[in-house]
Amino acid sequence: MIMNTSDHEAIENLSFIINKLNRYIPIVLLILGSIGHILNILVFARPPLRTNSCSIYLISGSIASFVSLYVYLITSFLATYNRDPTQKSNILCEIRFYLRYSTITLSTWFILFACIDRLFTSSNNAYIRLRSSLYLAKRTIVIAIILVLFVRIHKYFIAMQFIETIFAHKQIKHVKL
Repeated sequence: MIMNTSDHEAIENLSFIINKLNRYIPIVLLILGSIGHILNILVFARPPLRTNSCSIYLISGSIASFVSLYVYLITSFLATYNRDPTQKSNILCEIRFYLRYSTITLSTWFILFACIDRLFTSSNNAYIRLRSSLYLAKRTIVIAIILVLFVRIHKYFIAMQFIETIFAHKQIKHVKL
């Protein structure tokens, strides 16, 4: 199929618009996301709330989301200036992939744990209400971090095999996940 000049102009215009959007939208998301997560951490870390197990889960979720935000948006922002280190190093690309999805999973789990904690707190059964404790919350957070980091590690190896397969067949210099 032969493209005429108006098709080429449309493609160039769309590429220009996409480049500008990728350059400026991550900055806005990074600023707003940082403000939101920092405020969450400051509010839930206040002394009256620090003794609440639900607050501990929500602080942990905000920290995990904060890390996820920075791992992904900074590299995509740098990519618009051809300065993304993950485009030059497969190891950094794989670490970014692993960290991004591990922190997203952790953030989701911590919100789920906060909901379960609220369910325990509102129970009529005293034995179930005892399950909502600061000690159990801290222990659950540590176990969740260890579990997610080990459960998600298979994706790292799958990504490595995928990249090696592509390198072997197509001789591509870099694959962005």
